[in-house]
Amino acid sequence: MSIIQLKLSHVRRITLLLSLLAFFSLCRSSTDLDYLNPAMTQVGCIEHEREALLQIKSAFTDDPRGKLSSWTGRDCCTDWAGVTCSNMTGHVEELDLSDASLSGDLSSSITDLKYLTYLNLAYIDFRYKKIPEFIGSMKRLTYLNMSYSLFSGVIPPQLGNLSNLVELYLGYTNSDAVYRISTELSWLSSLSSLHHLAIRKVNLSRASGKWLHSVNMLSNLISLDISDCGLAQLPQTLPLFNLTSLTHLDLSTNNLNSSIPTWLSNASSLEVVHISFSGLVGRIPGLSFQNMCSLRIIDLRRNSLKSGLIELIDTLANCSNGSMQVLHLQDNRLEDYLPESLGRLRNLNNIDLSFNFLFGSIPTSLGTLANLESINLFGNLMNGTIPESLGQLEGLHYLEIGGNHWQGFIRDAHLSNLVNLIHLCLSCSNQSLIFDISTGWNPSFNLFTLCIWDCKLGPSFPAWVASQTNLQVLVLTNTALSGTVPGWIWKLSTQLDYLDLSENHLQGNLPAVLTLKKLSYGFMNLGDNLFDGRLPRLRNISELSLKNNKLSGVMSSDLLGQVPLLFRIDLSGNMLVGNIPKKWDGMDRLEYIDFSGNNLSGEVPEELCLLPSLAWLQECTEMERKLSRRDATAW
Repeated sequence: MSIIQLKLSHVRRITLLLSLLAFFSLCRSSTDLDYLNPAMTQVGCIEHEREALLQIKSAFTDDPRGKLSSWTGRDCCTDWAGVTCSNMTGHVEELDLSDASLSGDLSSSITDLKYLTYLNLAYIDFRYKKIPEFIGSMKRLTYLNMSYSLFSGVIPPQLGNLSNLVELYLGYTNSDAVYRISTELSWLSSLSSLHHLAIRKVNLSRASGKWLHSVNMLSNLISLDISDCGLAQLPQTLPLFNLTSLTHLDLSTNNLNSSIPTWLSNASSLEVVHISFSGLVGRIPGLSFQNMCSLRIIDLRRNSLKSGLIELIDTLANCSNGSMQVLHLQDNRLEDYLPESLGRLRNLNNIDLSFNFLFGSIPTSLGTLANLESINLFGNLMNGTIPESLGQLEGLHYLEIGGNHWQGFIRDAHLSNLVNLIHLCLSCSNQSLIFDISTGWNPSFNLFTLCIWDCKLGPSFPAWVASQTNLQVLVLTNTALSGTVPGWIWKLSTQLDYLDLSENHLQGNLPAVLTLKKLSYGFMNLGDNLFDGRLPRLRNISELSLKNNKLSGVMSSDLLGQVPLLFRIDLSGNMLVGNIPKKWDGMDRLEYIDFSGNNLSGEVPEELCLLPSLAWLQECTEMERKLSRRDATAW
């Protein structure tokens, strides 16, 4: 054999060897991991973990929705609801048992799931048993949710051993479970990995001021919710602030009875602050919100704050790249005015300052807030004229500025560009605000709610209201309307839930049938006018006042035939005669009747006195007393 032939033979052998190696390599690529990992060669999950899951299942005595009905067979990793296993090892890593219908106990076998990182026990009825201490031994947990679960007693401090926790949720929402569990918070300080902490409706009323120091140790915390826990202290000083990553803070519905602390300004990453219903007092210190240019939501409603609104708005406006979207300070005692700097909060979407003691006028700059969708200034002491710049807010949906002392005029320019408006309510005092709308003006909006009272709107009905085909609530009270009610109002009433035309000078006959929208609450007030003629029949009305008109005649026997949900009726101060109808069957919800100030006669019907919800006075205990001597009044 020549040298060349030997070399060719050698090359063929090498080529064949390389081909075989490549073939085996391809074959092993899909099986090597399975071959090297015994767990992946098993059928279903790891056996002792499967047994632990079955023990957990057996401890729940009620499962009406079948949450755990799939927990049968051997493959718990793919077929068992709420169970998630690792693709690499086969160990159970996540267990989601959250279900409002589950009830029973939590088996200690759960601790046999050594690789569990996620545990959700939310909404389960544990029949007010104590939170098991053994949960504190599950040190691989990064997520633990026991919110809305019916536990009771003291939260075991062993939870402080869960040093890998990233998210922890505890507490209730339903009112009958308030404060069934309690804790002091010193064990929190060791949860150094925690990013999200929510403790709701847990009794912390005995927690000392040191609770904040325990929380302050959680330097990685992003969101903190300790709401409705009866906290009685909000420390005013904090020597070293560690919560520099905090973006969400909720301390609502506590008993803090303290001022807003200035250390809050160190939380420069805050985006959301909720401290409502918590007894905050004193002044809002602008310093507390200094450098918070990431703030999107401030909710300090239902407190007792007295001043500082101007300083707060000025401070927020100093952020050139500010993010403020929601400012809620309603139901406080603020004695301030709205500064022009409010117009520099360019991203403001929703402002509610209702039920305070604000004075002064609406700043013209408010009209520059292109993102504004809702304004509520109801129930203040504001005065002056309403700026036409409000009419520039094309994105505005909700405008509530009633309960103030406005003056001047409302003209087309105030309303013409409010193309998205669905709620408009305003009022003044002594009709000092006059509607001066052009004849034939056609609004660009279509309202759901229109409320105008104590303003001068009349004497004639504003024709533009007829174009509001989506109306559900119409209130035109004490607006100097006079004359007869146009037919389109009565036609419109069939789509309304609420109609109030009281305290005007309206006259003429009422329609044969007074009606509101079907299946609605059905409030109608036509009192304190000059309506005359006979009483109409009623339909789809729950509460009716026709008091102080000039209605006459007798009450027909079928007056209330189509109002089975009626619970209040006031016909006082008219000229009605005759007997009270005897047909009151089916009126089981009726609570209040006033027929006083009429010319009625006869006896009080026994059927009326037997209504279960009616609290009748002497007239029902003295059945023979004549109404000719005293008209009937029922409460």
